[in-house]
Amino acid sequence: MITEDDEYKGYFIPKETIIMISWWAIHFDEKRYPEPYKFKPERFLNHTLSAAEYAAHPDVSQRDHFGYGAGRRICIGLSLQ
Repeated sequence: MITEDDEYKGYFIPKETIIMISWWAIHFDEKRYPEPYKFKPERFLNHTLSAAEYAAHPDVSQRDHFGYGAGRRICIGLSLQ
């Protein structure tokens, strides 16, 4: 929730608005995941970092998924894996 009125790229965002990332738009982006509607677990076979390490990766384009959220509000249980 934002604490004061803000503007982003020409859009007015009033105070107390809740902003969420669009998991669907990210996970079904064909540039990130070719054939996003197919169940293809092999696309993650060469991922060598843990889910927590990918979630905290400083280069957002290198993160493998956003199921745990992002930023300050990332899942607090992620570190328990």
